[in-house]
Amino acid sequence: EESIKTKNELDREIKERRAEISRTERRIEQKESNLDKKLESIERREANFAAKEEEIKKQKAEVARLSEQRVQELERISGLTSEQTVMLENRQKNFC
Repeated sequence: EESIKTKNELDREIKERRAEISRTERRIEQKESNLDKKLESIERREANFAAKEEEIKKQKAEVARLSEQRVQELERISGLTSEQTVMLENRQKNFC
């Protein structure tokens, strides 16, 4: 009878530990899932930032190209040298 009681207590303790382990595993799995979601979100944000950075580089290149084109057109129209045109442009910017 004592051995049956001891066995029942051990079985109950084993069952409780298994339940605790199961709860712990579920918490860990949930935390892993949350971390995976956060990582995916960060990766998407990084990709978006990279795309925006590339777009900004393209826009800067286009601005530089248009600025150079403007200087060349002003030189052609005015007959001024490049340095004179840039100085004239700077005066206009300061005036506005």
